[in-house]
Amino acid sequence: MSLLDVRNVSYRFSDGTYALRNISLQVSEGEFIVISGKNGSGKTVFLRNLNGLYKPTEGEIIINGTSVVENPYKARKSVGLVFQDADSQIVGQTVSRDIAFGLENLKIPKNEIKTRVRQALETMNLEEHADQRARTLSGGEKRRLTIAGVAAMNPSILALDEPFTNLDYPGVLQLLRILVRLKETGHTILVVTHELDKVLAYADRLVLFDNGSIVANDKPEAAVLAAESCGVRLPRTENGTLDIGAMTWLKD
Repeated sequence: MSLLDVRNVSYRFSDGTYALRNISLQVSEGEFIVISGKNGSGKTVFLRNLNGLYKPTEGEIIINGTSVVENPYKARKSVGLVFQDADSQIVGQTVSRDIAFGLENLKIPKNEIKTRVRQALETMNLEEHADQRARTLSGGEKRRLTIAGVAAMNPSILALDEPFTNLDYPGVLQLLRILVRLKETGHTILVVTHELDKVLAYADRLVLFDNGSIVANDKPEAAVLAAESCGVRLPRTENGTLDIGAMTWLKD
């Protein structure tokens, strides 16, 4: 059974405009999936349907055997969503307090919270910033903090919406290393991005959206051929070839 089963989901805004049209997608535990498409293609709306922020107009979403519509609270625990704007997700005064915030809302025991906060700080390379005011972090550090806060709650799926936005080169490298580490430790990851050259080498699948529909859902080397028709820049390696395995900013 799939960890995530999206069945014929459509989503219509109050003005009657469809953001999603008859979306179906299955995700297995441990998969790393990149989702791409031009602005307005439905990617962000799709993520917000997954964790219950939006309710599908039609169809159903099943996560770990539970319907998102019937139990949106459990959905938000199962799908940890990292928003594009890191500042909108930071609520704690200090870095440690921000990571602890979501755990406290879940009524996790205090000793367990301390353990998870420490582990999250280590995983995201934020130990030296533990007592720093969260709002004073750099852009890349804020991005890592939002991921730390979500990951500490142990969601079944970690979903990131345009995580590379406004990051400088060192920030991109730090984030990529963290994503690779999370993949290697068995996390199920969905990354929405139009910057395929940064992350496609690590993906198990590439899913392309266009006008609210999925037009490609396949291994990266196959699905990427439809990228330009979906308004996404076709990534190339340094020698100009379309070599998915060599498409990485991380150099050994």
